[in-house]
Amino acid sequence: MSRSYDHGDFASKAIGIASHVMWSLFYAGQAAVITWVCSSASREARKTMGLVQGLLLHPGLDKVALQQLKEFLLQTYRKKIVFSAVGFTTLDLPLLFSMCVSAMSCVLLLIQFDPMK
Repeated sequence: MSRSYDHGDFASKAIGIASHVMWSLFYAGQAAVITWVCSSASREARKTMGLVQGLLLHPGLDKVALQQLKEFLLQTYRKKIVFSAVGFTTLDLPLLFSMCVSAMSCVLLLIQFDPMK
C-alpha cells in the first residue's frame, strides 16, 4: 500500500513549527539580554567599590569628599547591588546557564520520546 501525503498539511505544520521556534528564540533572547544586563550592572557595581577604595587612599582629598566616599563605601558593603525577580531568584549569568541547561534537557527528552520512530 502506498500512502499519499498532503503537501498543504505538511507545509502548514512546518510553518507552525517554525513559528514556535522563532517565538521561543525571541523570548529566550529577551531573557538572555535581561540577565546579561543585570549581571553586568552588578559586576560594574563591584568594580566601583574597588575604585572608591583606591580613592580613599589618595592623599589630596578634602575631609568632606573623604567622608562622602566612606559613607558610600559603607553603604555599598552593607547592601550589595543585585537584581532579582520579585525576590525569587537573582538575575545573573548562573541563572541564564541553568535556563539553557533546563531547555536542553527538555529537548533531549522530547527527542527520546519521538512518536515518529
